[in-house]
Formats: sequence, structure tokens, C-alpha cells
Amino acid sequence: MPYASAQHGVNPWLGGRARTRMEAFMQRVGFAYDAEALRLAPPAHLTVELAVLAHLYPEEDTAAAIHEFLHEHVLPWAPTYCAEVATAATLSLYCMAAQLVSALLADEVPARA
Repeated sequence: MPYASAQHGVNPWLGGRARTRMEAFMQRVGFAYDAEALRLAPPAHLTVELAVLAHLYPEEDTAAAIHEFLHEHVLPWAPTYCAEVATAATLSLYCMAAQLVSALLADEVPARA
């Protein structure tokens, strides 16, 4: 499942620590996430985490926030998840999407380390 909380053995819709930490981070960096968005995906969903990352890029003075976000929210679980999807996917779309996200994250590690 593409949820940080699920990678820690918690039901993603119930949330847990991963969701609470993600909500606090989103609020701190000014990422708008309302009730309508919550209906589509909980805060610890990979697509939400990638949207937060995209939100941070064009902002000035966000290098520290990007580093924190990558190392505390995304990198502990997303590369492993993407590798599993790329291996198990039966549709090439999912395999390619997982490989694309993996490549993006791999590019970010040395650039933001």
C-alpha cells in the first residue's frame, strides 16, 4: 500500500504517527490540505508526499525543509515500496511509475544530502 503508515503496520486511514507527523509538517510549510483532499487520500499517501515535495521546490529558502521532508517522511519507506511495485506490477504503467519515482528520489539523495 502506498502509505507511510502502512509501512509501519498501521491502517493508513486510521493514521498513526506517520499521519500525525505528516499533517504537522504540511501545516508548518503551508501546504493546503482540506477535507476534500482527505477524502481522496490520507496525508501519508505517496501521492500526497510527492505533492508536498513539489510544493516545496519553487519556494525560496526551502532546502532545509526539503532535506527534512525527504529524510524523515519519504526516504524511510518510499524507495522500498517503489522497488516492490516495480518488481510485482503486472501492468507496465505501474512498473514505469514506480521506476520514475525511484529515479526522482535517487536523484534527490545526493543533491540534498
